[in-house]
Amino acid sequence: MRRSLVRVAVFAGLLIGLASPASAVTTCLNIAVPLRYRCDFTGADGTHSNLCMFATAEFPPLFHLSFPAPDIFVTCACEATGTFLAPKFDQSKAFLCRGINADDTTFALRGQVTGHNITKGQVVSPRDGNRLVFQCKPDPTC
Repeated sequence: MRRSLVRVAVFAGLLIGLASPASAVTTCLNIAVPLRYRCDFTGADGTHSNLCMFATAEFPPLFHLSFPAPDIFVTCACEATGTFLAPKFDQSKAFLCRGINADDTTFALRGQVTGHNITKGQVVSPRDGNRLVFQCKPDPTC
């Protein structure tokens, strides 16, 4: 029960923080609202692509990123800050994720929130060693 209340409190805090147009993104959790992004990718082989992505916060403090076109689903959390003996969770602008695509290939993804953009993104697939960098900007047309 306590965990459910914590989730509700975190989610309510996100909604309150985003209700004010003057509010700035303070942690990675602030991107996790039903928001549409256009993401640009560059692969290690030099190829470029872009995809639409949707961010949702169904289970705070975790949030989800989904890329519907290639059917990719990603679960993320803010990186911890602080020290080993005094960690601070859910306070970072950086986030870590585990993703899975339609053929059950898993991959790791990380990024950072800058304003309402996602920057410094990286993806690596342990199955084939595929590596990408990416950045995303809000795009309501996605």
